Amino acid sequence: MIKAINDIIVIERDLYAGAIIVNEKMAHGIIVSVGPGRWKANVRDLQPDGTVKERWWPTSLAIGQRVCFSLDKGEEHIIDGKHLVVMREDDIAGVIEEEFESNLIPTALKHIEGIAQGPEASYG
Repeated sequence: MIKAINDIIVIERDLYAGAIIVNEKMAHGIIVSVGPGRWKANVRDLQPDGTVKERWWPTSLAIGQRVCFSLDKGEEHIIDGKHLVVMREDDIAGVIEEEFESNLIPTALKHIEGIAQGPEASYG
């Protein structure tokens, strides 16, 4: 397993057939490791001497959350047969809410079953 540091997030990517299909450029998975956060400079914290004060920004995501992310971001590694994606918290597109997920998965499975049965399959 990879232990995340700073604002790094480690996601176990969903590859199974019933996974939610966002689009061909997006993927999703479950967070398995979260770093504590990082120091960030903010222009609003401009000091009189012209320097910018840094603030601690804790990570807002948690282990177990299902998230969607761009396939262009992060690095994918296969460790112990698991597809793990390592990326910065800022590169996460969003958190998939449980209510949304529970409504989508039966629809996706029905669609996949229809494809397996052929074009004459009924979606009733």
